[in-house]
Amino acid sequence: MMLVNILKRKDASSVIVAIVLGTVTWQTLQSITSDLAATLSGVKGQEGFFGGAYAPPGAGWEQLYLYPIVWMAVQIIALEILAWLVVGVNMAIKTPAKKKR
Repeated sequence: MMLVNILKRKDASSVIVAIVLGTVTWQTLQSITSDLAATLSGVKGQEGFFGGAYAPPGAGWEQLYLYPIVWMAVQIIALEILAWLVVGVNMAIKTPAKKKR
């Protein structure tokens, strides 16, 4: 893959590609974990909940305090799982298969 080749280089282009990939990953992670965090904190379907970090005036404590904390925890867990997957795939690709005799 061309992106992998660019990331292996130690120059400005690899930094730019890493920043763009990080931004795309961050946006995807937020969109995936937002719905799960709303379900876990019990704010999904409540009046005035718009599915983001904004809580309207008069919102309950779930929207103001619980939802952002649950969303942060779900994002950290998802990022940890993603990191383990990347490391596992990377090790599987780099480890040569042992030949049977």
